[in-house]
Amino acid sequence: MANGWSIVIGLIIVVLACAAAWLLSPKGENQTDYVLSAMASTHRTQKRRLKR
Repeated sequence: MANGWSIVIGLIIVVLACAAAWLLSPKGENQTDYVLSAMASTHRTQKRRLKR
């Protein structure tokens, strides 16, 4: 079983990871372009894998 400290440390790591993701994510007008390009890239990769 996890003791009290490991739960606290785990929560701190999760909070730090969430904060880093929020700070490093694109904001404003660039956000839409980033999401659309990531979706297009994923689609192309899946298409290539299915062709084989």
